[in-house]
Amino acid sequence: MNERISSIVKHWPSTRIGTKFFNGTEWSQCDYGDLRNDIKLTTNFFLKLTDGGRVLLGFCVSPCLGLPALILSATLSSCPFIFLHNDGASFSTTLLRQLGLRWLVIEVPLHDERFLLVQTIELHSKKYLVYKYLGVPDNVKITNDEMYLYATTTSGSTGAPKVVRVPEECILPNVLDFSFKIGLTSNHGVLLSTALTFDPSILEFYLALLNGSPCVIVSDDVRRSPALLNEAIQNGEAAFFQTTPSLFKLWALYQKRILLGRNSSLRVLVLGGERFPSCEEVKTWQPHKNVWIYNTYGLSEISCWATLNLAFPNDNWKNFSECGLDIGESLSETQIISTKDPSSELHHLM
Repeated sequence: MNERISSIVKHWPSTRIGTKFFNGTEWSQCDYGDLRNDIKLTTNFFLKLTDGGRVLLGFCVSPCLGLPALILSATLSSCPFIFLHNDGASFSTTLLRQLGLRWLVIEVPLHDERFLLVQTIELHSKKYLVYKYLGVPDNVKITNDEMYLYATTTSGSTGAPKVVRVPEECILPNVLDFSFKIGLTSNHGVLLSTALTFDPSILEFYLALLNGSPCVIVSDDVRRSPALLNEAIQNGEAAFFQTTPSLFKLWALYQKRILLGRNSSLRVLVLGGERFPSCEEVKTWQPHKNVWIYNTYGLSEISCWATLNLAFPNDNWKNFSECGLDIGESLSETQIISTKDPSSELHHLM
């Protein structure tokens, strides 16, 4: 991934807008030339911090204009990363040791004797505090055989929450498949609105930056407000938006019709992770033929998404059956085996 990212970053058009950020009242933006400089600065910072060794970097940060530089710099430093909640559960000694966390980048002072403040770094007038976690020995490094791109923790919906380490080989096919099947180009802005601790946010991020597309980032307050999120999509010219069906249910019908209408900036809506809405419900949205709506499904343990199915447009809604819309065809390098457990709940092994 390092060579691929280095090549893409090198050829970014300097004056093209690379990232946009909306906090609910104001917009800020950064062109690819400035982003390239931010990445160079932050990569050198991480390489010096880690002494060139592979260790896990933890990010406890909110969405912001400097986010792309943090993520890409971690990758270019050969250091995997994880996004953590700013709560007690994320900083439990058991979890931190299980992760093998070495460094933590956070926005607010951390009053915890297990952490030592060693550095600060500033990106776009925002200061980040860098702490060393003292619970992991200095000689613990990630070997070549253990290397992975990022880590995440499962929600616990299919059992006890656990740490998942996702290698490049798992997430990259997602990025390439979505780019090809959906037809994303550098002209399509990608909305980064998924919570950073939820792994689909990683797909959004790499979809944008590896395609040279503008990355439209929104604050947590905007993410939680359908009205503000719709405003961000239209004014930020975001063409790609993914969310869950349950979150999309929070949108009023008139908001959905604006989002999916003829004059909308949106071109692709991806609903994933849960049962897809019924054909009858989708029809009430009155989507315009220029907006394509997809169903996707996957497991954190494998990567992010494993299947993709076009819900709209299609001839006479033929992709829907009496049981609804299925999860679709598998993405590349993914095999699906369907089984039933004693309670007749359908499970998909990917």
